[in-house]
Amino acid sequence: MWTLRDRCATAVAAGVIGTIILAAPVAQAQSLAEQWLDGTLPYSGPAITYSGPPIEARFSHFLGPSTPLTIVTERAIERLKAESNGKLNISMFYNNSLHDSQRGGFEGVAGGISQISTCYSWINPGGFTLQLGLQLPFLFERSTVGSHAIMQLYGEYFKKDYEAKGVLFARSTLTPPQQLLTRGNPIKSLADLAGKRMMASGTIPTDITTAFGAVPVPLTVAEYYSGFQQGVIDVMVLHDAGLKQFRMAELAKARTVTNLWANPIEYCMNADFVNSLPADLKELFLLWMQRLNHAEAELYFDGYSSIGRADLAAAGVTTVELPEAEMAAFKAAASPVVEAWIAKQEAEGRPARKFLADLTAKVAELDALSDDELFKLSWDKLYPGLYD
Repeated sequence: MWTLRDRCATAVAAGVIGTIILAAPVAQAQSLAEQWLDGTLPYSGPAITYSGPPIEARFSHFLGPSTPLTIVTERAIERLKAESNGKLNISMFYNNSLHDSQRGGFEGVAGGISQISTCYSWINPGGFTLQLGLQLPFLFERSTVGSHAIMQLYGEYFKKDYEAKGVLFARSTLTPPQQLLTRGNPIKSLADLAGKRMMASGTIPTDITTAFGAVPVPLTVAEYYSGFQQGVIDVMVLHDAGLKQFRMAELAKARTVTNLWANPIEYCMNADFVNSLPADLKELFLLWMQRLNHAEAELYFDGYSSIGRADLAAAGVTTVELPEAEMAAFKAAASPVVEAWIAKQEAEGRPARKFLADLTAKVAELDALSDDELFKLSWDKLYPGLYD
């Protein structure tokens, strides 16, 4: 049986980046997340007793169909349909065809245009406070770990701001940390960034980029390839899971490992829709959100990163590992931005330093667990404070 990585590589080859030749998949034990998506794990969840007509929900996404990330979603939707005995069905609307799911996700869901959408705090920062701190640099390495940490801390630190947008929080994965791509000479030191136009989206990444001596330039996802190709930016900032999807092997000549900020991939849901669900379907739907969240983090963000790195290596792209002294220079340059952010939050009455301490401790605690162990954490119980 092929894993998600094989399916993703095939879909991307056929529908996104042209034909490529794939090696035969290597037989290996499937993770629990893969088994769940394949329907081979025994069902665990509420007994489905609802006997009314099927309930439909619209899911708006900015990506296109059959991309590596949305393949996970599509497979999970089939699981939800099967596990609900066909009573809870989700239809996907891609490429912002229903509404803008990056800058208009909150409005689209709150207004009932969709019942689920990507809803990014860092793209729509107005009204958000501590949640924006998730983009501070050097906090994360594994997407699975960061994603579970966000879900576990949500109730204490993020819930009030998020629900003030008129929606309910659904879930949040997390990209791997960002690395630096160049079309010319590699970045080998902090000094190499001086004056270069560097991609940065969000307040904190913009401030960090400025502190590095570079010029921050925001790009939308649709502009990643063209902006890098046409020289709108000199330095592309991208996590490894996006390397193949955004065809970076066609453009990049060098990749520098810096492990900068990660971007939360947040989803929201319509409150009226969720609260009107029969009790059995509501419990299943919320468990499904948690399970999908882990699967997306493990199989796309962490799993597909290795494929992206291999793709770059096959294209002859040079990878630079910075020496310890240079990484220390990057961290020293970022430190005043981090401290200024903490000071501003604290001055406004928010426990920013405690939040970062709790987040760091939570990441360390979860990083000791395997992906299967992390999956089990949210398999049959809802994280406290997340949906109640």
